[in-house]
Amino acid sequence: MIASVIARTWVAAERAAQLASQFLGLAQDQDGAWRDFHLMPGRAESWTTAYVADRVWQAQRRWPDLLLDECLRRAARFLSTSRRPGGWSYNQRCDPDADTTAQVILFLSRTGAEVTLNDYAALAKFQLVDGHFATYQICGSRCGWGRGHAEVTAVAMQAMSHVLHPQHVILQRAENSLREHIHGAHAADSYWWSSRNYLARELLVLGRTYSGAPQLSVGCTDVVNDGSCFDRGLALEVELLGGGETRKVEAAMAELLRLQLADGSWPVEPILRLTNPRAIDFDDPLFKASTLFADDRRTFTTATILGAISTQLQAHQGSGHGMKRSS
Repeated sequence: MIASVIARTWVAAERAAQLASQFLGLAQDQDGAWRDFHLMPGRAESWTTAYVADRVWQAQRRWPDLLLDECLRRAARFLSTSRRPGGWSYNQRCDPDADTTAQVILFLSRTGAEVTLNDYAALAKFQLVDGHFATYQICGSRCGWGRGHAEVTAVAMQAMSHVLHPQHVILQRAENSLREHIHGAHAADSYWWSSRNYLARELLVLGRTYSGAPQLSVGCTDVVNDGSCFDRGLALEVELLGGGETRKVEAAMAELLRLQLADGSWPVEPILRLTNPRAIDFDDPLFKASTLFADDRRTFTTATILGAISTQLQAHQGSGHGMKRSS
């Protein structure tokens, strides 16, 4: 009886991934970008495109018959043409930033698109003396946006590891800064995200990125929780990458499947923190009062959950529990 329930859950998960892929395919703009989040400078372009495309690529590897190759090619073309001398930016009205640049490098390199040494050099310039990578270079020491951010550092390390030896000073300094962060009072907190699972996920991915990668981990929320769908998707992947309990993972998956909308997307809530640049640290009232924004086009949340489902189904089949493909 239990086995049949589990089997139905996995078949339903595969169907959910197909619907999510269809939603994301339709949500892609004609120029290849996935635009989402509406902040003061407008909608995010290169950053969201790279993030969503990376999760779509992950799903395409799992299910080649999803026919998402053209979506990925269009995304790669858009990102290649939006490159700037200092890297990539939130959109063309903004200066380049480390997180967008790292996300784009990761996606382009995984798909075989051209990534130049100048791209890596541009990313390296965001590293501070303390080893962390700042999101922006132009803010000065008094601006929080120009200080080191752990979640950005983890993603930047993933990108830089493609061209640097694990013992390179850039990676060693970044690793030391992350170790200092995760031993602090706000180990699981991110500067830009309300979810405590975002950094946890990036650290686990970092640990699998390259030989000799640091094995860093932080506490995160329980995989079965009442948070946003974005947070639930991250928690699911954290649980899976961290070798979590099968029953907990399956319960979390069942709840995510229940929450999926008819068009293949998932409901969204405010998740992105537009941190007040005057905030000094995580305990600063200005930080706690910073406004949160939702991905109102639902691409970021849906892509996050699609990536988690793809990871989970790969692990499920790799464990020897084969699953018949749904139609």
